[in-house]
Amino acid sequence: MFCFMAELPGSVEVELRKVAEERKTSIFACELYKVYESYACGSTNIGFSANIAVFKKIWQEIFDDGLYKSKDWTVKVDPDCVWSPQRLRSRLPSYNVHRGDMYYVKNSYGEWGFLGPIEILTLAAVEKLS
Repeated sequence: MFCFMAELPGSVEVELRKVAEERKTSIFACELYKVYESYACGSTNIGFSANIAVFKKIWQEIFDDGLYKSKDWTVKVDPDCVWSPQRLRSRLPSYNVHRGDMYYVKNSYGEWGFLGPIEILTLAAVEKLS
């Protein structure tokens, strides 16, 4: 798995990332990981879509880096997301996804079945997104 997070400099996210890194948890327990720098997006009444520009920039950095290309799965997590890569890794085979399948793991019951604290995509899905 290639795992990444985006942290806002000067925010509590930096401290959360440092603790995870020291403990070798969260993305730091993945085979390949990277921390990207986020930026403040201001406030809006639109809700979750307020940070679209931030994540478009971060995803572009991911596409440019190409690190995801060496792994079957890409996992994006927020610094305050509590999860276990080991547990996820053991569950991925149950999805019966084959190399080349465009697939994402639903993580909510909402309209799209996909919320931002953790996003799990196959290599083919990330390539399509790019």
